[in-house]
Amino acid sequence: MYFLKYISTALLLFSSLAVKAVELPDWLAISGFASVAAAKSDNDTPYYYSRNITDEWCFDCDTIVGLQADIFPTDWLHASAQLVKRPADNFSDPDLEWAYISVEPITDLKIRAGRLRSPIFMYSQVVFVNQAYPWVRLPAEVYDTTAGFTRYEGIDGYYTWTISDGLLMQVQPYAAFKSSINNNEINNTYYDVDLKELYGLRLDLESDVWSIYLNYFEARLDITTVEDIIPVEFNEFGAPIKFGKLSIPIDSKTWSYGLKYDWQDFTVIFEGTTSKDAPWGGYISLLYHYEDWTPYIVYGKRTGGNTIKDSSDSVSLGARYDIMPNLAAVVEWHYTKAKEGLRGSFTSPQVTDIDDRSANIFSFGLNYSFSM
Repeated sequence: MYFLKYISTALLLFSSLAVKAVELPDWLAISGFASVAAAKSDNDTPYYYSRNITDEWCFDCDTIVGLQADIFPTDWLHASAQLVKRPADNFSDPDLEWAYISVEPITDLKIRAGRLRSPIFMYSQVVFVNQAYPWVRLPAEVYDTTAGFTRYEGIDGYYTWTISDGLLMQVQPYAAFKSSINNNEINNTYYDVDLKELYGLRLDLESDVWSIYLNYFEARLDITTVEDIIPVEFNEFGAPIKFGKLSIPIDSKTWSYGLKYDWQDFTVIFEGTTSKDAPWGGYISLLYHYEDWTPYIVYGKRTGGNTIKDSSDSVSLGARYDIMPNLAAVVEWHYTKAKEGLRGSFTSPQVTDIDDRSANIFSFGLNYSFSM
């Protein structure tokens, strides 16, 4: 029932206040976050990966609740775990988004192993923490291109150089172990994912007013439908009488890059991504900071592709109001239009099922976080 979902979210908010009243030992840190939103489109075709927003008001499409624990036994050893109820999850079945051990053998070098967040984009580390970014939801042209692969099980390393006063560079190589992810949703069809190989490298440069990143990874995986959806046997009239699972091998080579620049009361954010045979996707956003208000505009685009073609444009106008340092409200109008015969960010299982390839989407969100 819907009311149980909101009770669960409220319990996290009130429990965080209670936890703050408890003094934790120095070796333990607890944090959490929650987001709720109301969203409605003027198109009955579902829109945005895992949200599936339609022409009926949805009060749980964006619901996220998370709790994180960090343990610091020594100065060089750190363990972390994060449990998240993602938009696609039921409250009774949250997901362990990460669980890893980190060691710091020398100054400025960290090595982690376990279940890790994929470091593909600018906001990958906080992809479910809506309080950490200004918009109602992350721009689909970049953040739904991974089809929900927000994590992997493997190893990575960070090394940070201080190039000069106020200028840092960080190098992050990473690689995944062979693993599986079950019941992963892609365009309203559920797949089991068999990850065979993944490795990549991320570079970051950061100054006092700007930051840039460049990421490249290669991955080999197979995705197989959970249900039997492909006709494999027909009767004498040509009608299907038996169905089988659809299995798709994927060989991905993906680039992503981004820039964030602060100038006086303005912030500019840009990200782009492309992979072998797939279209380019990107967005640019301009934010203005005025006291507790942050109005913004976002323009997003998909274009090109060889094996997988796509073309769409979107624009968002919105404003965020920081009620408290850890509590914010966001309102947004979003318009999108995909080229005829193509998907854009619509999530109907079949492209041919999309009658109208444009939509106006209105959203009202509330985000909260705490740490101690």
